[in-house]
Amino acid sequence: MWKKSEKALEQLEKLEQEQEQEKEQEKVKVISRRKVLASLGIAGVSMASASLMGKLPAASANPQDESSSQRKIKDLMNLDFMVPVTIAGLRSLAVPDAELVYYVKNKGQEGVFIYDPTDTTSVDNAGLVLVSTTGARFKRSFQGKVNVKWFGAKGDGVTDDKDPITAAVNSGYDVVFPEGTYVVKDTVKFQRSVGMYGESNPVIKRLFDLENSNPTFQADAPKIRLQIDGMEFVANKDAIPSYWIGYIFDSRNTLDPLFQYWYFYLPDCEEVTMTHCYFHNIVGSAITAFNCQRGYFANCYFEDIVSEGLVCYESDFIYVDGCKFKDIGLLPEEFMVVDTGWYTGPGVTLQQTGKTIADAVLTPFSHAKNWHNFNGTGVLVSGRSLYVSGSDFLNCNRVGIVGEDATPPVGNAEMIITGNTVEHNHERLRGSNPPASIWIENFRKAIVSNNRCVYKKRASTEHFIWGINLAQMGTGELCYVECCHNQFIADEYNNRVAAGIFDLNSNNKRTIIHGNRISGNVNVGIFVANYLDHCGDELTIDSNNIHVFDTVEGAAAGILFQGWGDYSKHYNKIKVTGNWIYNKHDCYEEHAKWLPFFAICLVNGLGNFDARFQIKDNELNGGSIFLGNQAVREMIVTGNTNAHLIARDLMRSDTQGKQRGDYMEISNNKVNKILLGGQPDQTDPTYRFTGKITNNMVLGSGDDVMSNRINGSIELYGAKQMVVAGNTIFTDKSGSGIVIGTTDATQEDLFVRDNTVICQKNNAIGIQIKAGDNGNKIHHIAVANNILAAPNGSVYTGTTGIKWLQAAAHTTGTIVQGNMFSKLVNEETGRV
Repeated sequence: MWKKSEKALEQLEKLEQEQEQEKEQEKVKVISRRKVLASLGIAGVSMASASLMGKLPAASANPQDESSSQRKIKDLMNLDFMVPVTIAGLRSLAVPDAELVYYVKNKGQEGVFIYDPTDTTSVDNAGLVLVSTTGARFKRSFQGKVNVKWFGAKGDGVTDDKDPITAAVNSGYDVVFPEGTYVVKDTVKFQRSVGMYGESNPVIKRLFDLENSNPTFQADAPKIRLQIDGMEFVANKDAIPSYWIGYIFDSRNTLDPLFQYWYFYLPDCEEVTMTHCYFHNIVGSAITAFNCQRGYFANCYFEDIVSEGLVCYESDFIYVDGCKFKDIGLLPEEFMVVDTGWYTGPGVTLQQTGKTIADAVLTPFSHAKNWHNFNGTGVLVSGRSLYVSGSDFLNCNRVGIVGEDATPPVGNAEMIITGNTVEHNHERLRGSNPPASIWIENFRKAIVSNNRCVYKKRASTEHFIWGINLAQMGTGELCYVECCHNQFIADEYNNRVAAGIFDLNSNNKRTIIHGNRISGNVNVGIFVANYLDHCGDELTIDSNNIHVFDTVEGAAAGILFQGWGDYSKHYNKIKVTGNWIYNKHDCYEEHAKWLPFFAICLVNGLGNFDARFQIKDNELNGGSIFLGNQAVREMIVTGNTNAHLIARDLMRSDTQGKQRGDYMEISNNKVNKILLGGQPDQTDPTYRFTGKITNNMVLGSGDDVMSNRINGSIELYGAKQMVVAGNTIFTDKSGSGIVIGTTDATQEDLFVRDNTVICQKNNAIGIQIKAGDNGNKIHHIAVANNILAAPNGSVYTGTTGIKWLQAAAHTTGTIVQGNMFSKLVNEETGRV
């Protein structure tokens, strides 16, 4: 007998073990998870989570090469690493083995599952947890995001995938949506934070039903964080035209159920992020967020939406960047507005004798009925910190961008709207609230800059529109508003842009309207009005380019200040400087058609005793500076060129009797006429305004059709301690170079000196002093060192240097000295 070596014994033992393993494999073609892990030297994790199984595409939400995937799986199965099984088979498994690995092979739901004997409560969600008939829990082993198809979603454009999507987004993991069309017939409710990520632009399609206007997606718990990227969301707004025939358009003239439908309804979210998403063909609003802490929307596309594109109410930080909004708030062309006689309830056909569905479809929208008041806005953001940048708003029915603070106490938000494009070009631009390009309201700080607003030519002239509205409608106080470097282009627009910029504020600490370009069919370039009866501090309107015309009835003004309703107060300090204002039409060439154009106009008065108003260095190219104020502390008009008329009319009344200190200065302007009128104060007839008219170049405007309105003159009424000095005046028509009148009231302490008046017409008068006109007097007037002449070589009849009216009876303290006369018929007449 021979003795076996140790090496031989080891080989024999190994052979016996292998023979035993072969017998076991013939019984059950499986290998225990424990032995697999031991043989591979991996402990504490399943194979699917380890380096080997982690590379299996079926265990990931991001499939790689399918053939490679199947080959690896088959190789592993041939090595007895796992048990192949269907979901139905796993759910029916009576005696699971914790030592085994189960591979689910259902198409689209492939993956590795492991029995967890310690879990007795998890719910079967088809994707991550499967529960057998005996209560066993099998859990998917995977890395990263989950795949929505694991939960049973088909993405075939037919099957209702609402339940699988709901299970996926509430699984506790971010969700990947592979390419496909996922139909949703009711609401998917988010009960926890989740990310949704599209691969190859998957589509979520809501089959909208008149009987069911519930949201498609809804946050169903507070503090949810939602992130969505690369997905398309669509409804079937246009699929069935009969949806729109008279639906709920009752005596209230509203379509509330349709307009208030929300695709995404996201209340009380912690954070909402949406990027590279496409929303279109949607009834109601695409996204409505309420009380959202943070919202970030970038590079999304909103198109063909009945109500609103993006709405965020009472939120903290909302950021919109690089998005596009097109055809927002527009119903189908075939939509017909009908009354309750046509429609009696859901599912009931039209009920009016002689009318059919075909009649309704072919009948155009009835403009006698109004749209819903607040629908058709591209983005409406309401909150504390708002940013809208680099986005396009094309054809929004009401407003391109609305930014506001409606959360009490209002007026504490900061907002930036910059670099956006807004175009209005739809035939049926409507809204009981006037449409606008940009509307902001109630902010502590607001900057609206570098936006481009374009108004296209339309066949219809149905509705006017506003440009940028800077509104303070509440009681909050704006600290700073800046509207700068925006463009408003309406060169081909055949209706009316009511105002390029509308500043409906009166309590801002500082507002700057700077460097904007406004051109085209615009009724008012910049419109400043007040809404509440209290004053703001400082307003600066400077360096704007305003080129306006109105094809309907004549542009009203380049820059207009007007009281709103019963309120008349504006700002304490107003500066209008360095603007270029031009009206296309000669304001006086067809006076029956074109109303006089006011380049800068103050209507209805300021009603603010402390106001200081400066109009400086503006290039007007025609039009008037008209200052019809009730009372201001100071009015300075200096350095302006090419103005037709500079006029001030004191509209005093009993209610303004206590306002004093009006100081008027008109100097260094190039103008056709200066007219300072004024009615006496009803409570104090002795009141007069003071100031000076100095160093102006006054040129007559020629033979215009407005009679003697513009005739090359300076006219002064109702003043005290006024200086008219250093002016050069070229009279026109049979007018007077300088007129001191008493039509409205007595004047006193006047100095008319060092002026040059060139009389260029027959019967022209250099200086005319109308003492005694309307029975009023002139006390203390000095007329000294003036040059009064006709042009060299000209022959005019009836010219007079100085002419008095009833001087003896109606003047006191008169001084006339040092005046020079040349080539006039009369040097002085009427003074005794």
